[in-house]
Order: sequence, then C-alpha cells, then structure tokens
Amino acid sequence: MLKGKIAVVTGGAQGIGLEICRKLLENNVKVALCDINIELGRNTVDQLRTKYSKDDCCFFPVDVSDKIQFKDCLNKIIDLYKSIDILINNAGVADDSIEFWEREVDINCKGTVWGCILGLQLINKGGTIINISSTLALKPYPLMPIYGMTKAAVTNLTICLGSKEYFEKYGINVMAILPGLTDTPILQHTEQRYIFPEMASYRDELKPYLGKMQSPSFVAECTIHALQTGKNGSLWIVEDMKPPGIIELDYKIKTK
Repeated sequence: MLKGKIAVVTGGAQGIGLEICRKLLENNVKVALCDINIELGRNTVDQLRTKYSKDDCCFFPVDVSDKIQFKDCLNKIIDLYKSIDILINNAGVADDSIEFWEREVDINCKGTVWGCILGLQLINKGGTIINISSTLALKPYPLMPIYGMTKAAVTNLTICLGSKEYFEKYGINVMAILPGLTDTPILQHTEQRYIFPEMASYRDELKPYLGKMQSPSFVAECTIHALQTGKNGSLWIVEDMKPPGIIELDYKIKTK
C-alpha cells in the first residue's frame, strides 16, 4: 500500500520524526527528511543512507514557520521526486518559557497550518496529511499550558480539514496522531521551559498524570498503522505503549 510513495517528514532529524522516517523507509517509501537543524539533518540522512540508497532518503532544510521557505522546500522535493503523496507535519517544540513561547507558537501552530495549506495545494489526490499533536491537547497539563494550547489548535485544525467538505474539494486525507509521554529530546531540561519556573515544584505531583513513557519507535509504528488504515479526519491516541485508538469528540451541548 505504501510502496513507492513519496513522503515528507518535518522535524525528521530526531525523535518521533526520525523514527517515522525509519518506518517509512522500511515500507519502501521514499523520504524527504526536513529539519531546521541543517547539520543534524545532513548527519541523520548520511546515517540512514548506510542502510538505504541515496535516492531513498534526502535532506531538505526548512523553517516550517516561514511560508516562503516551506513552499520552496516542497517545490524542491517535487522537482526531485516528481510528486508528494504523504506529508507528516511533525516539527514542533515544547518551550513555554518567557523567552521562547512565541517561537513555540510559530513552529507548532503556524508551521502546521502552512504545512496543511501547502499540502492541500501540492499533494497528489488520494494522498495523506498527518499532523503530530499530543494528548495534552485533550488533557491539560498545568506546567505547560502554551504547549497544550498549540496542540489543541493542531487537533482542531485536523478535525476541520479532515471534514468531508475538504475531502470532496481536495481529495486529501487529513489525520492526527496524539502521542502521550514519549522519550524524545523534547523532554530534556523541561524545568527550564515552564512559563512560570516556580511551578516546577509541582512536577513530581503531576508526573503520574502524563502516563507511562513510550518509545518514539512505538509512536512511529502507530503512525504507519494510521497511514495504512486510518480514515479522513481520524484522531489517533498513542499512549502508555498501548495499541493506538481512535477518539471521537462529542460536541453536544448539555444544559440543565
């Protein structure tokens, strides 16, 4: 089903993005690995090419929050591979600090919005966009409220663009993966990334709320499962190393 497809993965140089690239390559998908970190991106592709051919995986630098850069990046990928079938909007950061939160919103929200806009315009009909959200979009975590807000925005964007109206117009499936606590570089030095550092005193108390740690490889496997079986507009919960489940949101208004 995936063999011969062309996939773009943003934030693909490490963490969940890198593992998604690996799983795609294992399924005979050609991968355009995109990342803002040029040195890390190139080194990662060099490493992948020790197992896969040069044509199977290429690196493209991009800042996803920059519309011009992002569009130019996708056009270069199309020039090389002639088409795009899959776009994984994975690029994201978790840094609610006073110094960085606006950049966090730019990358997590603006970057995903541009990915979806450009994806709907450039991806082959019948293709798929997968947005990487978070379970914190649905269960607020007091220590990282801005991060949770950005992922809630990504989730709602997915629901809207995954509607039957958009599919009828563009013929592109739009889905989201909502990972729980995952062992990635995004978790390093989190106490320095709180909007109010003094809230770090609640970290141990709130830790059980985040659930069981899972591997990025497991999240990647679940992403491939969603690619192969998922329906337009579906939201996939991936947490506690359990099989992925689809969540359905009930918007019925209840009154007394």
